[in-house]
Amino acid sequence: MFGRSKKKKSPPEEQEACFTLQLPPVKSGTSYFGPSLLVTGKIKGKGDIQLLGRHEGSIDVDGDLAIHESAVVSGLVAARFVTVRGAVDGDLRARKKLAVHHTARITGTVATPAAVVEEGAVLDGKVEMDKS
Repeated sequence: MFGRSKKKKSPPEEQEACFTLQLPPVKSGTSYFGPSLLVTGKIKGKGDIQLLGRHEGSIDVDGDLAIHESAVVSGLVAARFVTVRGAVDGDLRARKKLAVHHTARITGTVATPAAVVEEGAVLDGKVEMDKS
C-alpha cells in the first residue's frame, strides 16, 4: 500500500526514443564527430566532416567541414567549403567558400575567396579574400 508502487514499464519504442540522436543530413563518406566527443590533435583527410563536439588541434580536409552550434574548435581549420554555426578560435581557411551563420563565433584570421556572413555572427580578427 504505502511505498510499494508498481513501476510502469515503457513500451520498447519509447525506451529506444530516449537514446535517439537526430543527426544532421550527411552524404556518403562523411565522418561524424558527436556532441559528447573531445578530439585532440591533428585531423587530416580527403572526406567531409560534421563536427558537433570539441576539437583541440588542426583540421585539414580536402572535403567540406560543418562546425555545428554545439561544436568548439581551437586551432587551425582548413577545408574546401566551411560552414560555421559554432565557435572557432584559430585561423580558418575555406578554399572555395565560407558560410558563417548567426550563431557562429570566430576569433582569428579567415582566408577564403568567397564568404556569406549572417547578421548576428561574431567575427573577431582579420579577413583575407583572394580570388586566386
